[in-house]
Amino acid sequence: MKKPIQMVPSKVVMCGKLISNICEDMYGIPLQTLRGKGRTHVLVSTRASCYFILHTINDFRITDIAGFFNRDHASVIH
Repeated sequence: MKKPIQMVPSKVVMCGKLISNICEDMYGIPLQTLRGKGRTHVLVSTRASCYFILHTINDFRITDIAGFFNRDHASVIH
């Protein structure tokens, strides 16, 4: 009997769920707002926190993080 194929969620889905939990629960900012083009201090600092958590703690690549947030990889680095 064959084992059922287990689907591994893509990094984008994992990233979205993780950031959604962090941002909406801790900061009260909806994910769509965070992925938008806003540049207020609150949004910028929240994005920076998310970048740090994803890259340092969860080992996501910078290019994956940048793609999820619709940013250039240099925005994630700085």
